[in-house]
Amino acid sequence: MLSEDYSKVIGLSEFKAEPLMILDNRYKVKYINDSFKQYFKVDEGKAIGEHLFNIIKNVDFYNFIFDSVKYNLDRIYQISVIFNKRLYYFNVSVKSIVDDKSFIMVLFTRLNETEIINIINKETVKCIYEDLIEPVASLTLAADILNNMLEGLTDKQIQATNVIWEEVEKINCIIKGYV
Repeated sequence: MLSEDYSKVIGLSEFKAEPLMILDNRYKVKYINDSFKQYFKVDEGKAIGEHLFNIIKNVDFYNFIFDSVKYNLDRIYQISVIFNKRLYYFNVSVKSIVDDKSFIMVLFTRLNETEIINIINKETVKCIYEDLIEPVASLTLAADILNNMLEGLTDKQIQATNVIWEEVEKINCIIKGYV
């Protein structure tokens, strides 16, 4: 007989449009709802009893689920899926239920367009930051060296050095403000 929590999850999942997968404590698939079958192009007959990694071949995803269960972590993983020639993004959450029928519930919540734009913006800023951090660090070091060599420089050279230092500091502040 199935546990009460397991039965509730299965019952609710039939009405939910979000993908859901239930695993046993050995990470083998016990259940997938219709939405999961559609988005991940998985045949239920072939999925039931299969190990998670054989269904979604993504090491990071597997490690996320394994670590979430092992260390009882409450966190979110983001995964993308191509379905009907469109790219969809999901937040994945994991809940381990321990009772007479222990199971692991993996719920996929589809992100809306605003959330996707925020993810893309963060990734873009991260890339720009990574591209700028080394040159800005070099400029900061050069400006610092020039600042320490002010003796013997003319007033114009000192003023130019100060302008360089100020501009480098502005760039540093801008970069730090976006990360």
